[in-house]
Amino acid sequence: MKRWERCNIPLSSPRQRIALAIESGQKLLAGQLPFNGIPHKIGSYEATEGAQEIVRDREIFGLYEILLLNHFQFSHPFGGMGQYLELLTKLSAQYFSGEWIDATVIPDPQRFRRKMSWLDLFRIGILASVVLNDREGLRVIASWVDNEFSRDELDYSQADIDYYVALGKYINHGIMQKSIIDSLMNQRRKRPRFLIEILEAIDKKDGKQFVKVFTEYHKLFDKSECDKDSFLIFKNVNLNGSILWNIAKDRLDEMPIFPEGIMDRIITPQSLGLEK
Repeated sequence: MKRWERCNIPLSSPRQRIALAIESGQKLLAGQLPFNGIPHKIGSYEATEGAQEIVRDREIFGLYEILLLNHFQFSHPFGGMGQYLELLTKLSAQYFSGEWIDATVIPDPQRFRRKMSWLDLFRIGILASVVLNDREGLRVIASWVDNEFSRDELDYSQADIDYYVALGKYINHGIMQKSIIDSLMNQRRKRPRFLIEILEAIDKKDGKQFVKVFTEYHKLFDKSECDKDSFLIFKNVNLNGSILWNIAKDRLDEMPIFPEGIMDRIITPQSLGLEK
């Protein structure tokens, strides 16, 4: 049984989306879409703030969807995932280095940096780099949280944003910020509280606590975040859990084994065919 079948992803629902993901991925790799550079025109748009960001969104999300097709074991024509993962990490690091902003005709680059809707791309870039174990790419992406940015531009709760800031700082500086931990542990919202507890267990190399909280968070994901009826296949993968699982794999002395029902929604080197 394929992973998408075990996850009860209805093939009739996402079939069109899968076909679109394959088509956009093929165009991306064939150079028919703006790719790995600084385009001066996007359709009828000049190289403006919004258009530039849209292009990079498409590149990164397009490569991410290729990985998801493979993870859920849908039939696809892309072959091995290593090259796509490397490219996704490279493009994410380029995005968060911000060099393309300075090379683009943008009236106020600093304002643009503050107003970027970066969090979804941040999560994807962090996942790609930890799966690939690309420490330099991970450093560049994680360092974005040290910049000034507008929280009002992000479609996330303040507690969620605090968690991702804590995650970025932990990855880059190896420290858990007590003020953020205390704040998130007192949150009524379960997701950021669970996520910071998982990160804290990883930092303390506490395998038992990691298993306990990771399992609790996955139950929450399965109940309130996973959209099993959606034709958008990325809504069926536990992205937060995938990031933390891969960080734990690198840092815990002994990696716990989780049941298939959890791991079917966790992206790993094994699920992408990079390791046996």
